[in-house]
Amino acid sequence: VATTEKDPSQAPRYLLEKIANSILFEDDAVLVLNKPAGVAVHAGSNLSHGVIEVLRQLKPQYETLELVHRLDRDTSGCLVLAKTRPVLMKLHDLFRQDKGLQKIYRALLVGRWQGGERLIDAPLLKNTLQGGERMVVVDPAGKSAQSLFIPEAYYPEATLAEIELYTGRTHQIRVHAAHIGHPVAGDTKYGNEPFNQYLKQLGFRRMYLHAWKLNFKLDRQYTFTAPLDDEWNQLMQQLDT
Repeated sequence: VATTEKDPSQAPRYLLEKIANSILFEDDAVLVLNKPAGVAVHAGSNLSHGVIEVLRQLKPQYETLELVHRLDRDTSGCLVLAKTRPVLMKLHDLFRQDKGLQKIYRALLVGRWQGGERLIDAPLLKNTLQGGERMVVVDPAGKSAQSLFIPEAYYPEATLAEIELYTGRTHQIRVHAAHIGHPVAGDTKYGNEPFNQYLKQLGFRRMYLHAWKLNFKLDRQYTFTAPLDDEWNQLMQQLDT
């Protein structure tokens, strides 16, 4: 009797549908995704499929489809992919130089923010701790890093903030937020464990960091806004009660 074995190189249908439904914009140059939280940008040691593998499966006609930048697995929001090599090179330059590129995130921060907007200018250094887990720390020997935190909405025990990045360092928002005593809600690496446990008791298990808006120029001006997902909105309603 013939058996039909699943091809391990093929992503499961639910993931194909999830990514297909998350495409924000597409033209001949770029594809922009509102990346769901919990989905990695590419396959890894314990992961068969990430965004790039799924999109190559969905869009086989674009053989040169490549990630322009990355988002952490638990971060949602605007993720840009280039469809051609020349576009990839141009966008890599923009992202590397941190010029001609506007990146605005939204984050739910632990604790009630005091005062108005605040520019955090604190250099970041990549460290590798025992067990091989990569951590980033504020350190004078690190690379310069600037994040502008703008409080948007206040809750009894948390604050919704908009964060504009002037540099693009690894884990920049997460480390800067923890550094000023307002870690990102749900962040298991740099966050506040009691608050994370409180979120879990309410039924919320993700990290609340979202790449909300992206603005850059190629042959034309591109501006993208990725809406917050239903789960995020449900949490904010609960925190408001």
